[in-house]
Parts: sequence; structure tokens; C-alpha cells
Amino acid sequence: MSEWGSGYVTDTAYVHDFCRVQTPAILSLAALAKSVATPGLEGKPLTYCELGCGQGFTANLVAAANPAAEVFAADFNPTHIAGARSLAAAAGLNNIVFREADFEELLHDSSLPDFDTICMHGVYSWISAQHRQTIVAFIRRRLKPAGDAPRPTEFLRTIHGASFGSLDSNRGRLGRSTVQFQREAAGASSALVGEFRQG
Repeated sequence: MSEWGSGYVTDTAYVHDFCRVQTPAILSLAALAKSVATPGLEGKPLTYCELGCGQGFTANLVAAANPAAEVFAADFNPTHIAGARSLAAAAGLNNIVFREADFEELLHDSSLPDFDTICMHGVYSWISAQHRQTIVAFIRRRLKPAGDAPRPTEFLRTIHGASFGSLDSNRGRLGRSTVQFQREAAGASSALVGEFRQG
């Protein structure tokens, strides 16, 4: 059996920030630029998932700004989830669920719904190759088919690069130069898009 933190960054808490490129409005705008229709506009229902939600700022703000949305957010770090739940409770949000879980557990959880939108910000390049494969499998299994939501390839191509914007603030801790770190982040993003082109 592997250790609790195997394949994950566990020695540093994620930053307290808001990632606006993960909001339904911005994602819809980006998808529209690629001629892809998305659900959840004009207050209509939306199932939204954030993988690796960190402190939960983005997920909580998405839930607050989109009361018709059902928001699900997960993170491996119990400190992150405790803080995220506390913020949701203080805001009186009842349309969001935070889950402390690793990606493998989420992949095999049959109680989860299918999602209109699945987002992540930076996490894909923070984790091991094995966990990245699990994320790809989760998206294949849980993202609603074309028609209800952007096709995975189109969705990922649309946000290509944007998902890794916060990583630069952590480059020092990881011991990499800015250029090397940006290349690694871009490579992880390209690899994720490539996974969906193959499938």
C-alpha cells in the first residue's frame, strides 16, 4: 500500500486565490470563440466540478454567483477542504459540496453525477504521471457528452495554458527556474490535450 501523500504535493498549502478563467461565464466565452455551446448561462442549471480545488475560493465564488449551479469541488489536502467548507458555511451556500478525496477515489465513486464542466487550475502539473492518467479517465467518465457540454478535446484546447497560470508563484519552492517551470507546465497542458485527441 502506498503512503498517504504518494504522488501529491503535501508539504505546502495552496495559495488563497480566485481563478476567474474557471468561472462558467469566462469558460462559456472561450468556448463560444471555438463555436461550442455551453450550459449554465443566464441562470440555467449547471453541474460544475473542480478537481484540486485548493482553498476553495474559486468553487465558493462560482457557487455564490451561480445559484442554479450544483458545484462539486475536491482536494486531497484535508486542511484545504476544512477551510473551503468553513467559507461555504459562513457564506450560507447550499449549492456546493466539498470532498476530501484523491483522484482514484473520485474515479470509482459511482454516486457522483456527470458534470457539464470539469475544471482544474495547476493541479495537473503538480502530481505524478499516474494521477494525471486518473484525471484523464475521470474526465472521460464524468464529463457529459457533446451536446450537453463542450467535447473534452475542445474544452481542453480552449483553456490550454490558462489552467497553469498560478504555478509560477510556486516555482521557487519546487527549485525550478521560471523558463524551465513554464516549459514543464506547458508540456503538461499539451499532454492533457493530447490524451483526448487520442481517445
